Amino acid sequence: MDYFEKAFSSSFKEGTEGVMYLPDDNPGAVGLFVHWLYKKELPIENTQSHLNNLVDVYIFGHKIRLAALKDKTMDTIQDMTLSFSLADKNFIPITPKVWTSTGDLYQGLQFFCVFIIVHGMVLRSIKPNYGATLRATTRRICDSDEQLMWDLGKANFKLFTRLLRVLEFELQICLNGSDTKVASKRRKALLEDENSCFSHCHKQASCISEGDDKKKNEVGGFVQ
Repeated sequence: MDYFEKAFSSSFKEGTEGVMYLPDDNPGAVGLFVHWLYKKELPIENTQSHLNNLVDVYIFGHKIRLAALKDKTMDTIQDMTLSFSLADKNFIPITPKVWTSTGDLYQGLQFFCVFIIVHGMVLRSIKPNYGATLRATTRRICDSDEQLMWDLGKANFKLFTRLLRVLEFELQICLNGSDTKVASKRRKALLEDENSCFSHCHKQASCISEGDDKKKNEVGGFVQ
């Protein structure tokens, strides 16, 4: 890995002492990174703290420019989302950190957080009282989700605009299908597609994941 090779072959402290200190990185995330180095996999657990550690693994992978680690982390987060029916409430607290700590052009975990949050908004969307004709062709998000969009986006305009655009798109899908079940089916299909890399960071048609080695954990529930 170039990041470590350059550090240990330089004239800096790492190169002379043979030790690298990572005071700014989450120890839990570094431990998972070491696990991945040896096992080429990341464990699935049913706690919010583990999800938070995986987020920090992803951010660490971005820091050291290791796309394979980021993609494996996304596979694991995706599997956790399916196995434990994770929802927007699990991803809302981590989204600002993801958007400020990674420079992806709306890829990977940035994309995934927006996708999950918008899905929650769509499920809670309502048909406004505009009269029978407009009510059949219109949906709007509830007041609390308008506040959520503002709270998430007021410090990050790019995040706000992405939430807005994806929300417009997903609401239109619901209207074409008459109800929110269309959005739920679409979300389920994307997450369950073993060949899907819609949340990966590599270039299109250049998948670098470890292949079909996902492990689903269907036992127990998710612990906040």
